[in-house]
Amino acid sequence: MTNTSECRPWMGLLLLGLGVGLTLATVIMPGWVPPDKKWPVWVIVGLFVVTGSHIVLATTVKSEGVSRISGWTAALLYTGFASLGFWVALNPHLTLQGGIPGLPPAWNRLMGRLLFGLGGLLTAGSAIYFVVRSCRKT
Repeated sequence: MTNTSECRPWMGLLLLGLGVGLTLATVIMPGWVPPDKKWPVWVIVGLFVVTGSHIVLATTVKSEGVSRISGWTAALLYTGFASLGFWVALNPHLTLQGGIPGLPPAWNRLMGRLLFGLGGLLTAGSAIYFVVRSCRKT
């Protein structure tokens, strides 16, 4: 059985590879992503790259600055997730489907948008928390 701390740099490299693969797929085959959905794909690519880079950095570099970098990385990740939540909540061209049976479709769409907006607000608040925490002197 291997130690999990030995596997972490490889996990980071795997996430970096996924980010690079999504980037290449988006650049080489531009038609696979509809034009109105390009920026969410770039946000997701950024999330993979930031997470992978941080995992590689945190597992290979031993310094006191890594905890501050961890806070900034968390802030970037939460900002990316918040932007995706706000995109779903506020995009009038995006059609939400599904929901609670028995409710009218318009109510289900409204409830879905409200929940995605609430998720965006919560993750944006978490991003602000990590920015403040990273800026404080320790």
